[in-house]
Amino acid sequence: MLQNEIHRQVRQKTELDTYIGKFLNNRYLIRDLIGKGGMGRVYLAEDVAKGGMAVAVKILSMNLANQQLSQRFAREIFIGAQLGRKSTHIVRVLSYGVTEDKIPYYVMEYLQGKNLKQILKNETLKIPNILEICHQICLGLQCAHQGVSIKGEIFPVIHRDIKPENIFIIEDDSKDRIVKILDFGIAKFLTERTGITLAESFIGSLPYCSPEHMEGRKLLDVRSDIYSLGVLMFEMLTGKHPFQIKSNSFSDWYQAHRFEMPPMFENIAPQISIPKELKNLVMACLAKEVSDRPQDISQILV
Repeated sequence: MLQNEIHRQVRQKTELDTYIGKFLNNRYLIRDLIGKGGMGRVYLAEDVAKGGMAVAVKILSMNLANQQLSQRFAREIFIGAQLGRKSTHIVRVLSYGVTEDKIPYYVMEYLQGKNLKQILKNETLKIPNILEICHQICLGLQCAHQGVSIKGEIFPVIHRDIKPENIFIIEDDSKDRIVKILDFGIAKFLTERTGITLAESFIGSLPYCSPEHMEGRKLLDVRSDIYSLGVLMFEMLTGKHPFQIKSNSFSDWYQAHRFEMPPMFENIAPQISIPKELKNLVMACLAKEVSDRPQDISQILV
């Protein structure tokens, strides 16, 4: 009976998801759905060209019907691949392509562990653990902000979507935590001007967006990532988001990020002893004006 139930569940999964059990590019055998979100779905797959090596495949929720989108996708994946080779703290992108239906996908190293959202939901992190996780996030962001080389020119890269779901934590054989930043696929060049409106291009997750990101400014810089990191740090330290809103609407989140001051740590988590220097750093990262925040990641790492 147990075997029949397993077969029934496998059939049900396959019926609900047309990719499971199929090959992409005659190379990647899709085995199971392991995650999904607004940007697409992530699958566990086998790379048959590498002896069945486990990889993660992200299939995006978009179509590459026109050449401009196709070129932009290829460029963003090229960026992600470069960053993953440069930093241990950025997930490695191995390959990319499109399905028969012109749906873009990219192939990443397969990581075993949990994302930060899952961890925060189930455990309270101690300050030394929080500092270590933040240190590794900062090292990954610093690498991206220092840029990638394209035709001999260096282009700084910002993430634009730092949030708990995009911070993945794995454990190596020594049981040390290794932090990886996911999803640099939506990163934009600092110098890029696309001319696309906010309604068309807004991708980031509202609770972690900088005010300037929500305003649709075309030229975001590294301080937008620093604001998102500040929200993340506040949540890790207190177990609560710095802003409590009535609804999950764009307007409510914008009002909070642009005009509402974060609460004092003592009022949110009086039971936790947080060093004054750390409190000041988090509040500086959460400054409404970009000029009032740390100007780059090196000022946080000091």
